[in-house]
Amino acid sequence: VFSGGLASSTQVNGGELTVSSGGLANGTVVHGIVIVGIFEGGAEYVEGGVASGTVVSYGGQEEVEGSGSVASDTVISSGGNQTVYLGGVSIGTEVSNGGVELVYPGCLANSTVIMSGGQEFVYSGGQASGTLVSTGGSEVVYGVARGTLLSAGGSQVVYGVASGTVVSS
Repeated sequence: VFSGGLASSTQVNGGELTVSSGGLANGTVVHGIVIVGIFEGGAEYVEGGVASGTVVSYGGQEEVEGSGSVASDTVISSGGNQTVYLGGVSIGTEVSNGGVELVYPGCLANSTVIMSGGQEFVYSGGQASGTLVSTGGSEVVYGVARGTLLSAGGSQVVYGVASGTVVSS
């Protein structure tokens, strides 16, 4: 998807979709395909563009890479993952049931919701802000986490810095 282009409700089964600078992808569904009993492939690469409302599962992945790259309202579950690196930003990602969000140096994950079976890893130099961790979810922080809300049964493991964490019952 190039500058000025729009891809809406695209289904990516084992293939690839790239959203370049100025492009927009809305409502993409990304799945892996079964190869020898294992889900593999299926990827959305956000490279300077914007992806909104992507659903990633069954071994699929979303890579948000580079300054100006934004993923909003992504839903990750069932072995899917979202990787945010090289200055990318994720907003409002929902992670559950075996899904993983990885936030690398120079990147920001804002308003992530981590539900049962979901995990968020914030690496050194990365930041998470306004994360909600609910029952059975986990946030692991090597970088910086600000304003995390831990509900009953949610966990936050801190090797870096966590500020303003609120623990509720």
